[in-house]
Amino acid sequence: MFLEYVENNLGEKKEGYSLDRINSSLGYGPGNLRWADASLQKKNQKVKNQTGYKYVYAIANSTNWQVEYKVGKKRIYLGVFKTKEEAYFAALASRLETMWPKDL
Repeated sequence: MFLEYVENNLGEKKEGYSLDRINSSLGYGPGNLRWADASLQKKNQKVKNQTGYKYVYAIANSTNWQVEYKVGKKRIYLGVFKTKEEAYFAALASRLETMWPKDL
């Protein structure tokens, strides 16, 4: 029944796409499915930051930390750091640099 719904309602799967939920809070049910590439799926994720530092995220299966934030619709990725404190200081420095008026 599920596969029949997907075949009849979502069309053919494109290369590099996989099944995705439109609303990630809901299940894999009729009206909440689509084909999506990895980029769209990443944007659709709700990531909880449990590090205690804004913009800092743990890297899965690693002891390292990454920094990522948005300026408008643009996603800024600063890289990988050994400690979450180091990552947070890099995030703060970058945020200040990008938001600080250039004519001061």
